[in-house]
Amino acid sequence: MRKQLIFWFVFLSLFLYGCTVQLETKTAETKVDTNGPKPLVTGLKVGNLAPDFTLTTIDSEEVKLSSFSGGNRPVLVYFFATWCPFCAKDFSTLSNVYFSYEEDIPVVASSLDLDEDVEILTAYKNNYPALEKVMFTLGKESVLRDYNVRYTTTKYAIGRNGYILYAGSGPLTENQWVILLDLLKNS
Repeated sequence: MRKQLIFWFVFLSLFLYGCTVQLETKTAETKVDTNGPKPLVTGLKVGNLAPDFTLTTIDSEEVKLSSFSGGNRPVLVYFFATWCPFCAKDFSTLSNVYFSYEEDIPVVASSLDLDEDVEILTAYKNNYPALEKVMFTLGKESVLRDYNVRYTTTKYAIGRNGYILYAGSGPLTENQWVILLDLLKNS
């Protein structure tokens, strides 16, 4: 019993002392210039500068990500596989709305299956005539690694300035596609 009384006395003394002593605190004044240039932090989170890449389309043309931001154009980068039913659903849904955005928003659709060749990808693209302007590209291991692609239907919406506006995966509804494409168009 005596030990408990001593414990509580010490505890209460320290508690009261801690509550009554005013500790000197120093604060640092930080001024953030929201109008200035953004820091060049490359990464995969929203607000990061998207990692640059060069991919080869099924038409043997090179697509460089930085060419879009250099031209002040937003872009959607989509990682898919021809065997993925969710990708097929996504492309079907995108086919219903993309005609309104195809002049303003390029889409780079990159295969995440490195075994899919030009012939397979061309046949797949032919299933979606409304997506004629989508740039289907061969997969590239370094890009898959740089973008940490683990799932089909992985999407990165990259604004006019090269910064990531959206990162996610999973099939989208028509309404979700419209919201995402409007976000890009107005970036």
